[in-house]
Amino acid sequence: MLKNKLKKKWLYKNTNNYVKNKPVLATLKKEKKKELVLSDLKVLKRWLWKWYNTYEVKILQKYLKKMWYYNWDVNGYYGDETIKAVVKFQFKYGIINKSNKYLAWYFGPLTRSTFKKAVLKRIINS
Repeated sequence: MLKNKLKKKWLYKNTNNYVKNKPVLATLKKEKKKELVLSDLKVLKRWLWKWYNTYEVKILQKYLKKMWYYNWDVNGYYGDETIKAVVKFQFKYGIINKSNKYLAWYFGPLTRSTFKKAVLKRIINS
């Protein structure tokens, strides 16, 4: 009986609809977020190294910053700060170790593919 009375009230109906639609909205937001991230990551196609000043570096810095490897301004310049962030990323994901550390600051094919997977996993799932 109380339930029938509550069904007539606007607040109950609104709350009920909100709860039903919430997972749908969350899914749509996740899909939109994934779409935006994928469109950004499509830009990363070539090797990057010190002294590059391109939009690709800007995208790299943006996502390194979101994953807490890069703490400086996103300026598109592959300088010392970007190198430090890339090296931290490479060591964490096992791309480099002490034996091949001379390749540490290059953003090459292996680093790029690992980076894309890590960004998708960490940022989209957050």
